[in-house]
Amino acid sequence: MTRHHNDDAPNALSHLPSEAGAHGAAEASRAGALLRAGAVAAALALAVSGGAYAAVLGAGAGAVPLTEAQARLGAPTSAGQAVATAAALDVSTTQVVIETVTEDVADPHGTVEQESSSLAAGTTEVQTAGVDGVVRTTYQVVTEGGVEVSREAVSSVVVTPRTDEVVLVGTASASSTSASGGSAGTTPTTTTAVNDGSVWWSLALCESGGNAAINTGNGYYGAFQFTLSTWQSLGGTGYPHENSYETQLALAQALQARSGWGQWPACAASLGLL
Repeated sequence: MTRHHNDDAPNALSHLPSEAGAHGAAEASRAGALLRAGAVAAALALAVSGGAYAAVLGAGAGAVPLTEAQARLGAPTSAGQAVATAAALDVSTTQVVIETVTEDVADPHGTVEQESSSLAAGTTEVQTAGVDGVVRTTYQVVTEGGVEVSREAVSSVVVTPRTDEVVLVGTASASSTSASGGSAGTTPTTTTAVNDGSVWWSLALCESGGNAAINTGNGYYGAFQFTLSTWQSLGGTGYPHENSYETQLALAQALQARSGWGQWPACAASLGLL
């Protein structure tokens, strides 16, 4: 029996490890390429703005994807939806305005009643007409969003002084008015200053022209132009111009003794008394 030696068999087997190594190298190369591609994709994903990514996630399944620029600017989607991160980017736009406002307010006049023995009891007469005053006040006003939140007065000035109405109330009985010659409003016994050459005659002439019954409605009465309050403080009754010149002279002398010639500054100065 003859055995044949096949020289080709070992050669065939010797090729098998070589082919397997080549195949493994190809697979390794392909895996490396895939890994590199995945890394690039991951890097690109990280480069996208976190704001844009959050906007897409926060908008929900029905949201329209935004570009990075839209996410940064808070732009609406094409469907009119607000960007999911708009609340975080909200900035108050309430406008605060500080302005000066001037207002005029009426100051209503009052009524003062004065008894008068020259009027019959139960009768009245308006001595001084009342005038409402006007006060102008300036405020600093602060508004937020068109709503006033504070108001502070910074200045106030009287534009028109208030003048109270003065009403005379008669106290004289019918018999007393009849005995005095008549009607309400009877003038004093002596209505003009007596020219005795004294300084008092000169003062009365300067103040009122010597007319003891004068009442011009300016708040000063009689020959020596008393105010009602001064007249009453001296013990005078009624109004100065309702009394005789002699009574007015006596109270003028009492006033000068108490307060000096300065009670009649202009006329006293012109007469050389100051």
